[in-house]
Amino acid sequence: MGLTVSGRGDLRYQVSAGAAICSMSAADGYTEAYWNGGVTENAVDAGDSTYSRIDVVYMLSNTVASDNTVHVMVAQGTPSASPVIPSLPAGAQPLAYRLMPANASTTGSSTPTGDVDFATSRSGIIGRLCHETESADGPANFNGKPDDYYSLNCSTWLPTDRIVECRFSGIACAADHANPSKPTANATQMACWYAGIQLDGVDIPGGGAQFQVSRAWQPFELNVILTVKAGWHQFRLRNHRVPWGENVYFICRSDGSQTFPPRTLEVWDRGVAK
Repeated sequence: MGLTVSGRGDLRYQVSAGAAICSMSAADGYTEAYWNGGVTENAVDAGDSTYSRIDVVYMLSNTVASDNTVHVMVAQGTPSASPVIPSLPAGAQPLAYRLMPANASTTGSSTPTGDVDFATSRSGIIGRLCHETESADGPANFNGKPDDYYSLNCSTWLPTDRIVECRFSGIACAADHANPSKPTANATQMACWYAGIQLDGVDIPGGGAQFQVSRAWQPFELNVILTVKAGWHQFRLRNHRVPWGENVYFICRSDGSQTFPPRTLEVWDRGVAK
């Protein structure tokens, strides 16, 4: 997506390469401005001793009448018990709002706050929004057969209402009945568990399934497409064992001749929601 803002070990902000549309006003027209990536031109002060503040990182595309260049700068807010967003110069396009806590010595202590509205091309695809993996090789961490276990937490921010695709995949077999810390060597032993993808702590309709495995190291996959509103969102997996069978044994290893992938939850953008 580009123009991602992050804190640093000093008092400037890091901004990744990307483009934005800037304008002084609707009557003035619009300029497509590109930033090569780097740090903000100006630095901010360290955090106040008592209150937090909101800094705004922004892009400004100057006209030919001035210097005809693209600038990425930061407007420093006023520390307050209820901090507000500072005003920006005419034509500035905000890229991110960052909450600078009291006593912070670097922008690395700042956190995202609020939402910035960006325009995304109707045909544009952002790509992979977020992902998380689990690489442990061994039995599932399911304490009780009916108890839910949450894993693979990842979060993302959507600039507009988007159609997204969630994928969960991995390799598993049944754990051995006599020694659950090992995969079974008995083809008659079976394991079954439930896995469901959640959005903001709520099950996604059609986003869950039961998986049954035995001695063979079998791939499994869960896939669901849905529309998600603009803003910050969290995705995660809800798991539990079914009331029968062995515990599930997850595989993630390489022995030179065979390589098995980790369990992975991925969230992909599939375009703007109509």
